[in-house]
Amino acid sequence: MTGPLQIVLGTISVLFLIVASVMAYRAVRAMVRIIRTGQPDGTRWGPVKTRLKTTLVESLGHTRMLKWSSIGVAHWFVFVGFYGLFLALVEAFGEVFNPEFHLPIIGNWGIWNLFADIIGTGTILGIIYLIYRRQKDHPRRQGRKSRFAGSNEGRGYFVEFIVATVGVCILLIRALKVSSDLTDAPGWSHPVSGLVAEVLPDSPDLLTVVAFVKIVVSLTWLVVISRILNMGVAWHRFSAFLNIYAKRNADGAPALGPLLPMTSGGKPIDFEDPGEDDVFGRGKIEDFTWKGMLDFTSCTECGRCQSQCPAWNTGKPLSPKMVIMDLRDHLYAKAPYLLGEKTASETAPDYDILKPSDEQVWASGYARIEGTNDAQAHRPLVGAPSRRAGSSTPTSCGAAPTAVPASSSARWTSSTSTTSTTCAATRCSSSRTSPPRPA
Repeated sequence: MTGPLQIVLGTISVLFLIVASVMAYRAVRAMVRIIRTGQPDGTRWGPVKTRLKTTLVESLGHTRMLKWSSIGVAHWFVFVGFYGLFLALVEAFGEVFNPEFHLPIIGNWGIWNLFADIIGTGTILGIIYLIYRRQKDHPRRQGRKSRFAGSNEGRGYFVEFIVATVGVCILLIRALKVSSDLTDAPGWSHPVSGLVAEVLPDSPDLLTVVAFVKIVVSLTWLVVISRILNMGVAWHRFSAFLNIYAKRNADGAPALGPLLPMTSGGKPIDFEDPGEDDVFGRGKIEDFTWKGMLDFTSCTECGRCQSQCPAWNTGKPLSPKMVIMDLRDHLYAKAPYLLGEKTASETAPDYDILKPSDEQVWASGYARIEGTNDAQAHRPLVGAPSRRAGSSTPTSCGAAPTAVPASSSARWTSSTSTTSTTCAATRCSSSRTSPPRPA
C-alpha cells in the first residue's frame, strides 16, 4: 500500500527525526554540562538497590502525586502513556510508509493491543481532566490562592496540547486499522478503538496522514524542549527519575530531622578554623550542588509547595515555587558564563542600582556581600530581564552579573537563609503570570 503520499510523508518524517534527534542530543549534553558545574555532593549514589527500588516505587506507583487523588490518577495515566506507548511512535514511522505495518512479534498480540487501547484512552481522559483543573484553579479565578500563580502558563498549555493531540492520534490510528481491516489482533483487544472505528471510513491513506501528524507533533515537542532547557514542565519527564534516585535518604523518607553539615566544595566546613576559600551558604548560583541544580531543572511549576507555604498563604510575597523558578532561570541564563563560552566583561550590560526596602530584602533573599558598599550588597542575582510582582518598572536583572572577586574578607552569604538568593518577588517579564503585590 505504499504510494506517492506514503513516500513523501515518510521521507519528511525521517528527515525531521534526524534533525530533532541531533537537537535533543545537544540539549541533553548541554544540560549535563551545566548541572555538573554545581558543587560536589557525594552522598547520593548508594546503596544502589535501595535507591533503584525507591525510584521504581515513587515513579510507577506515583506515591507522591496520588496524595492528590483524582489529579494523581489522571497524571498516572499520562505518565504511563508517555513511556508505555513509546512503541506506538516507533510503529507510526512504519505506518506512515505502509499503513499495514505493525510491530514485529507484539504488533498483533492481544495483550499489547488491549494495553495500548486502555492506556491510550486513559491518557486522553487524564489530560482532559488536567486541562480542566488548570482552568478551574487558574489565577484569574482564584488569584494568589491558585497554585498556578506565577507559573509559566503558556508552557503548560503547550505540553497539554501535545499530550492530548498524540493521545487522539494513537486512538485514531488504531481505529482506522480496524475500519480498514489492517489488523489481525483479536476483537476483544481494542474495545474503545473498535467503537470509534464504526464511524470512520475505510481509508489507508487517512491512516498514513494521522500517523504523520502524530510524528510531527511528537518531534515538534522534542525540538521545542531542546531549545528551552529551563522548561521544567517538559524536562521533568526525564530528569525526575535521576532526581528521585539521588534523594537525600535512599529509602525515600522525607528529608526531615537534623540539618546536614554546611559544606564548601563538597566538604564540611570547620567553623573553628575555616579555610581561606570556604564559601558559607549560597551567594551565587554556582555555590549550589549539582543535586540542587537538578532540583531546579526538575521543577514542574505545579505549585504544590506554594499551596502549602505559610508565608504565601498569609499574604507575604515569598513563594518557594517562584524562588526555585528564579534559581532555575538564572542558572540557565548564566550557563554560558559558567561554562566559559562567554565573558561578563564583553557581554553583560551596565546595571542600574536597585536598593529594595527591608521587607523586599527579607522576602526575596538578595545576596549580601560583606565588605562591600550598600549598593553592591543589594544587587540582585537573577539572570533574565524581570519585573517585580505588581509593578510595571523593570528591575536591573540583566543577563549575568559580574562575579565579585572572592577573598577571605569578602564571603558570600544570604540576607535571609543559606538556601535561596534570588528575588522571589521578581518575575520574568516574558511569559509568566505575576501575582499582585499584597496590600
